Amino acid sequence: MTTLIDLSRTLDPANRDLVPEAYKALESVLAPRIHYLHPSGEGRDRMVDIFGCAGHELPNGEGWGEDWMTEMNTHCGTHVDAPLHSGSLIEGKQARTISDIDLAELYRPGMVLDVREWVRPGEGIPVEAARP
Repeated sequence: MTTLIDLSRTLDPANRDLVPEAYKALESVLAPRIHYLHPSGEGRDRMVDIFGCAGHELPNGEGWGEDWMTEMNTHCGTHVDAPLHSGSLIEGKQARTISDIDLAELYRPGMVLDVREWVRPGEGIPVEAARP
């Protein structure tokens, strides 16, 4: 039986606070800036402006909830690098873009290595941890 393991990483603006000073220039790669519009606040106000209605005319007096990614690099969070990321030619052929990659190509056999006993959160994983 195939088991799919979700390798997604949550986009969390609080991760910017964890970026060491020496790497602050990479903040947008590591964590986005997100502006949250709550349904009872800015989300409602935005909906009222767009549709020209009154707030009380909306269901429960609320608009939509919305997340605005205001600063985010395409490398932020879980992503796939297309071959084009490494140059326009790969093995002498035109490099593929992300839209050239079929979703089925991204499902592959894999293994999970539990190295928690060798590292602490936020540390690198030493090569020795992967050796049998």
